[in-house]
Amino acid sequence: MDPILKNKIDRRQITNRQILDHVSNMIELYPDLRFHQILHSLSISTTKVVGDTVVIVDQFNEESVDTLDRMKTTFTLF
Repeated sequence: MDPILKNKIDRRQITNRQILDHVSNMIELYPDLRFHQILHSLSISTTKVVGDTVVIVDQFNEESVDTLDRMKTTFTLF
């Protein structure tokens, strides 16, 4: 197995908890936001433009470490 992928898999559970902590913080800081607004604001859920249409990106196989890294680069509360 690729050592980089193994490292990401080994860190998956702790990273999932970190992501949940950030979601929980957003719920407290911004109680008026709907859940999917929070996911989008934190870059957990992302979109792209295809032609004239905005579509949700399928991130099913994305490792949690990569999700957390994207969150850190796009949101300033971290």
